[in-house]
Amino acid sequence: MSRNVERVLDEIGQFPRPMNEAPRDGRKILGQSTRGGLIICYWDAWPSKLAGPIWVEAPDAERGYLDRYFTGWLDPAKLLAQVKSQRSINRFRILHGRLNPAALHRLSERSGLAAPRRPFR
Repeated sequence: MSRNVERVLDEIGQFPRPMNEAPRDGRKILGQSTRGGLIICYWDAWPSKLAGPIWVEAPDAERGYLDRYFTGWLDPAKLLAQVKSQRSINRFRILHGRLNPAALHRLSERSGLAAPRRPFR
């Protein structure tokens, strides 16, 4: 992950946790890829199109991710709870292109937190 993203996560009190602590009960996570991006995914114990349990982005996914693809994970609900102001959201979004406005909106919906009042630009 880039130093800027790490700095912003540190400022809002978020630290990636080891993948062996990631929930394997179907809850969404933000997987920190070895390439530096964040991927919204969940553990699918019985994927219909894959050989065995794996991290997937959507039901009936044709590809998935093994633990070793990720260097850590973040809980989207906890991350959004920490991001309290529009300024913090924009700073995080600017520093990490992978987490775009649509992804933030999906995260807020999926985590049960209220969506931002005004659209991002």
